[in-house]
Amino acid sequence: MKKYILIFWILLPCCSAKIENHNPKTNKVYEIFQVISGKMQAHNDYMEKNRLFEELIGHTMHFFKVVNTVAPQFLTDTKLYKDDILNLLTDKSFKRYDLIDYDIPYLLYNLHIDDYVDLLYSVVPLFKNGDIDQEIFERFIFPDDFVSTSLYQNYQNEKLQLFLNNLLKDQDLISKVKILKPYQLSSFSERIYRLKNGTMWEGDNEHSGFKKMYANGAAILDGLKAKMGY
Repeated sequence: MKKYILIFWILLPCCSAKIENHNPKTNKVYEIFQVISGKMQAHNDYMEKNRLFEELIGHTMHFFKVVNTVAPQFLTDTKLYKDDILNLLTDKSFKRYDLIDYDIPYLLYNLHIDDYVDLLYSVVPLFKNGDIDQEIFERFIFPDDFVSTSLYQNYQNEKLQLFLNNLLKDQDLISKVKILKPYQLSSFSERIYRLKNGTMWEGDNEHSGFKKMYANGAAILDGLKAKMGY
């Protein structure tokens, strides 16, 4: 009898994992993003075929247009889908067009600041384990300001301050990060300090902050939320 009970307890976790992998919501998010990816690929193919140049801001605006058409719930209820959307970055079966991995963080910028910080705690091990590259990692830590300035505006948020303190103490992470672009003269740690003390938003003697830059208009996602009432 004990032998059969032991077999039951060994098999139970496997069965549970199999059920989790077939979560209907997860599968639905996967299917919807396949549609979004296909539409973005078609858009890029059209631009290339007609030899039209599109700046990143134009590409991003089209991405949000597609999402708002195909799956507006990803914008209205982002928190509900955040884990499934993040998982797409490491899903080997997800067939994507070239830039979809770089668009996914843009959608997750839509989270409330507290929820976004919770997400950041999940992003760090993905980078440290090599599941996402540094450019995607930095898109989460330093959101592209032309998409959203929410994180910069909320630099005094208690959860964000704690997260940034933990980043600065993580020597394994700091040593793994390299300066990616020639114009990034500041180290990763220096940029974390600037985010933490608010100079990225408020500005200082050396840098013009995002607050001044967007005084007369909103970033793409912030403007979309105001326009659509999200």
